[in-house]
Amino acid sequence: MKSHLYPCLHTKATRMVIATTGKYTRPIFPTCVVLFMAYAQWAYSYYFCYSHIYQKSGDKSSMIAFLVITNTLWLILLLSWVLVIILGPGSQDVQVNPYDLDCYASNGYRLTKNTDTVSLLSAERPTYEDSLYLLNPPDIFECDPNGLPFWCSACSSLKLLRSHHSSLTTKCIPFFDHYCSFIGSTIGKRNYGPFMIFVICAEVMLLFTSITVIIYGGIWNSLNAAFIVLVVITGTFAILVGNLLFNQISDLFNGETTLERMHRIRWKKSLRSKTPQNNMGNLTSYVNTIHPYNEKLRIVVALQPDDLPYNKGFIENWNSWFFDISKLKEPDQISHYSYTMFGIKFKKTIRQRIEIGEYKIFGANDGLRG
Repeated sequence: MKSHLYPCLHTKATRMVIATTGKYTRPIFPTCVVLFMAYAQWAYSYYFCYSHIYQKSGDKSSMIAFLVITNTLWLILLLSWVLVIILGPGSQDVQVNPYDLDCYASNGYRLTKNTDTVSLLSAERPTYEDSLYLLNPPDIFECDPNGLPFWCSACSSLKLLRSHHSSLTTKCIPFFDHYCSFIGSTIGKRNYGPFMIFVICAEVMLLFTSITVIIYGGIWNSLNAAFIVLVVITGTFAILVGNLLFNQISDLFNGETTLERMHRIRWKKSLRSKTPQNNMGNLTSYVNTIHPYNEKLRIVVALQPDDLPYNKGFIENWNSWFFDISKLKEPDQISHYSYTMFGIKFKKTIRQRIEIGEYKIFGANDGLRG
């Protein structure tokens, strides 16, 4: 978990208290959601479809159609919910060793101190034959302001694959999206598919219920209190779930997770705010990339709030959620795949910033240029 994404979680004791409290209170909301949806479905099936549509209006075909549609959606919704829980968000099971960056840091320091610059100008990229423990760093990776990759002390591994550590699973979750209070589960790479099915089915069922009751229930003429309450409740939930669905689809178009989107929103707010407690340095994201003209140097480039590092277009963004990362058995395979997740447009943007000098040499003590 990147510490700057969670500034309120300062201490280990605080995190333990939150985790312990949540362990007992977390199932309450999903249980209430299940009970509500079960009651709403029963009320819709009995009071509206059977009592009103069939017994009062004598429209048997409409009753059957409504019951088949809503109960089919209800069944799919429950099955997808169960799959979300059973599959879980997934985890980064392979421990990824640190990158071998010492030589780059030394070269950057020597260059900024104007020592031995001649040997650096025509140098080749360092070799790693003598380093069996450290990994060869990819050409570009996410990093902190100092240019170092994010490390999970709990898992003793680099946090790649857009992972964040979860206190619920005690593991790093690839493509960590968010914790869904409706379902009562963390959403990650493994259970994202059934989660989207759940959200879509829930939205369709809620909208279908509200619309059919409004059209066929005659609530505008008879002011049936039961039907009005049903429409208000299902309509309210339809708005909430619809907002969630809209955000998820928007994230797919932008190639980002919910966590990444919320971080960008906080980042933008901090830039607009003039209050001293907003510290831009805590929110700015960075990438460490190989120098385009000297492969023996690496540079650190600051990102902007509107940057979308992993956006490759809607189709590829969607497909990236369903790539089977269990095929990646070795740390270097995970490292390479993490590199391929960056979009071409983003890489070009980084190259343009480098060309105008908006970077700092990795290993140097000065700030960003430009």
